[in-house]
This record gives sequence, C-alpha cells and structure tokens, in this order.
Amino acid sequence: MTPFPEVPIPNPPITAEEQAAVDLLTEQDLATIDACILRHCSERFLKVARIAIRTEEELTERFPKLSHVFYTLRLQYLVDSRYLDAAGNLSLMRFSEVRRAR
Repeated sequence: MTPFPEVPIPNPPITAEEQAAVDLLTEQDLATIDACILRHCSERFLKVARIAIRTEEELTERFPKLSHVFYTLRLQYLVDSRYLDAAGNLSLMRFSEVRRAR
C-alpha cells in the first residue's frame, strides 16, 4: 500500500479550440473515431485512460486538435449506445474501465 492514496482527478472540460474542431467533424469522422476506439477495447475491462490515449496516438495525424478528453466523451457515447459496458465513473478516466458489450 502506498503512503499517499491516489486522488481521483476529474477529466478536464473540452477546450474552446477543441470544441471548434469537434464541431467540424462529419458523421464519417465520428464513425472512424468510434471504430478506432472499439478496436482498442477488449472482452475484458481495460482502463478508459489506456483506450483514450491509444486512440489519440493512432488518430493524431488525422485529427491533430482532438485530445484524450474528446475521446473519453466518445467512450461515454459508446457506453450510452450500449456498444461498451462500463465500470466506475467515466468522468474519472484513470478510475474507470470499459469492455465490449456482451
């Protein structure tokens, strides 16, 4: 056990610059992003932070103004749409996990 417990830090809000980039995304862009997120998911629970960062790394050239904050919001959308199951509070990406829906 560590002497100092880790304190959950909520995901920051999306910035105005990033929101401007999000507003320009097409349905096809969103489908590409969602497919990438789902490729990084598995049948077992994985940390939201891991999936968001891997998605950001894979898509950074195509969507350079999008960050892990936006990808975490898309993860929430995929949970709400029942493509993914979630455990924990998704607004705390290091303290939540997702897996492909069963």
